[in-house]
Amino acid sequence: MNFDNADSIPQSVRELIDTDQIIARIDLGGGDAIFVTATQTIQYQSQRLLNNELTETYQHDIERIAVSEKRNKPNRTLMYDVADTAESTVTVAQIDDILTSILTGMLHTIHAITSDEIV
Repeated sequence: MNFDNADSIPQSVRELIDTDQIIARIDLGGGDAIFVTATQTIQYQSQRLLNNELTETYQHDIERIAVSEKRNKPNRTLMYDVADTAESTVTVAQIDDILTSILTGMLHTIHAITSDEIV
């Protein structure tokens, strides 16, 4: 997949990905999206209460992914080591696409698949 159309990628996300190629984009609705490269996942929120946008970056050098349910919504936890975790909540409809994209990025990070392969 090619997501190189710079107009469809927010400036703050473009700055974070630098020269990486986006391998997946998951639309979260309302202008929010998740962008996945071979080395990182970027969660972009376009509208915030006190500022215009927010980006959170999750590197793909993780040891484990866990999925649990909180208040009838899936909760994704990326575990880097015993003390370092990153959590986010998404809708049921989005969890499969998000996990597939993160797994693709993880496999790219450890060179288990080539740059043109996806999960």
